[in-house]
Amino acid sequence: MMTLDKMREHIEAIRNDNFGPNTYKESGYALRGLIRTDGFRLQLLAFKLNELNAVKYRRLPEAKLSPRINSTLGGTDYSLTEIRNVVKTKQDVSDLWGYDLKQIEILGLDQGQAFVIRVSALLPSCEQLTVDQEQETNGAIKEPSPSNVGGAGEAVMTKKPSTKFYNLVVKQKAVYQPTLKHRRWLKLRKGMMVYASRSISSIESNLPHLHGSAASIKDYTDKLRDAETHLDSFYGSVILKKHKWNARKARDEEYKQIASRLLKLVEESLGAKREDSNKVIIGVGLG
Repeated sequence: MMTLDKMREHIEAIRNDNFGPNTYKESGYALRGLIRTDGFRLQLLAFKLNELNAVKYRRLPEAKLSPRINSTLGGTDYSLTEIRNVVKTKQDVSDLWGYDLKQIEILGLDQGQAFVIRVSALLPSCEQLTVDQEQETNGAIKEPSPSNVGGAGEAVMTKKPSTKFYNLVVKQKAVYQPTLKHRRWLKLRKGMMVYASRSISSIESNLPHLHGSAASIKDYTDKLRDAETHLDSFYGSVILKKHKWNARKARDEEYKQIASRLLKLVEESLGAKREDSNKVIIGVGLG
């Protein structure tokens, strides 16, 4: 927990005229007040002090801020822009990220309707020797002489590898199986559970329409009040909550698997801190 004094210090540091946003390292989160639960999961509601930074940043001169394309110092709503308007040449990449394009791995993500996500990974090739060379005992490299060709000191010809491309497509049919399985189970359960000689499916289908020309909120509320006890008993049962919880866990695991496969494309993994030598740019399509 963060005390009120700490919160004040946090805000005062941001308001200081000598404040440098590019060197700011604070997390900006503090637990505050409420705990929410559905019987299976506890959720602590956090108060985000870091959002106060966006207000301060927009008052600062542009020279003090990082480029909007690779930083969210000014807030995400302020930073989102089309990359084609900023990165137009290879030199722009070097200027923005501080590294040559040959050192950076690029992962492009595109979300669609037929697929959960489509990915294209561009991995730069490693610099390797492309001519016959042999190594002396002191570690120096020298060109082999014609007399050495075919002899014991013959060097192996190495080819410069081409740039690697990897594509990954994740279909909805595969990812949504836990959700679809839960829906099928719930539909079957609604037809089986009977209250006052009526199934839950029958009770819900007999409720007045909420859409269309004949819709009436008053009629719907009156009918719902009569069936409220039966519906609460069904939807509040431990069996239903347990199945819903398991379906949610299975769905989350599917998305973790997707994230794991994406990171493997750029030689990373979930929970691991990225190596400083591995430079990665992730581009997300927002079409």
